[in-house]
Amino acid sequence: MDLKQQKKVGINIVGSFILGYPGETPKEMNETIDFSIKLDPDYCQYSILTPFPGTPIYNKMNKEGLLESEKWDDYTVLKSVINYEKMGLSKKLVERKLAKAYIKFYTRPKYLIKHSSMIKVIMKTIYRSYIKPTVKEETPKGWYKSM
Repeated sequence: MDLKQQKKVGINIVGSFILGYPGETPKEMNETIDFSIKLDPDYCQYSILTPFPGTPIYNKMNKEGLLESEKWDDYTVLKSVINYEKMGLSKKLVERKLAKAYIKFYTRPKYLIKHSSMIKVIMKTIYRSYIKPTVKEETPKGWYKSM
């Protein structure tokens, strides 16, 4: 059953995409974001490559000295534990691409019309992430604070 058939019978489609794989360029990250939108799933999840301990990518990156942290609390898939500077990118760039992916996917007018319930979720996220901390003169907590 392809995506169109699944949608016709009421099955929600979730896309999952990883950004920041070694060797990936900013242009390729943008292409991944655009591809995810072209597929038009009902929901999309984006993650920064997180090489979890015990995986082959972790072993390879650890051996090459490309990991910045060994603390499990840092392994969230929403912030980077990879030293991207050694690969010609920046950690901030990859984290901004992650934010861009979510914003670009979930704020499309066509998407919001079709999934109007997401407007409330987006508004709560904006309030909790940006407005409330600004009004209370607090520093936002989370992956978006470095943007």
